[in-house]
Amino acid sequence: MKKWLIGKVRDVVRHIGVEVHRSNLYSQDDWRMIRFLEHHDINTVLNVGANRGQFAKELLQSGFKGQIVSFEALPHIFEKLVKTANAYGESWTVAPRCALSNEEGTVQFYVTKQNARYFFCY
Repeated sequence: MKKWLIGKVRDVVRHIGVEVHRSNLYSQDDWRMIRFLEHHDINTVLNVGANRGQFAKELLQSGFKGQIVSFEALPHIFEKLVKTANAYGESWTVAPRCALSNEEGTVQFYVTKQNARYFFCY
């Protein structure tokens, strides 16, 4: 009876564009990431190009117990990142504003009107 009911609920909600499935430690991306980090004994995550901290925030909200260090180069986004990270205490550190690369030097950033995407040129 229980399986029949679950099947009927799935059929009904599919008609409105919703997919229903069982949830477990391996069925959601955030939980899979946490299990991956734990399995490989990773306790520090470098969040490069952190933007406003969406990835780090998701990790911490999903149960990550390690340390996160975020890097962001753009000044107006960096300020928002720092405010977000401060709400999570010592688990989340924001490095001084910088861009990371395998080469030393200076680049110029170009920001789109929506500030959603940015890129740099040498």
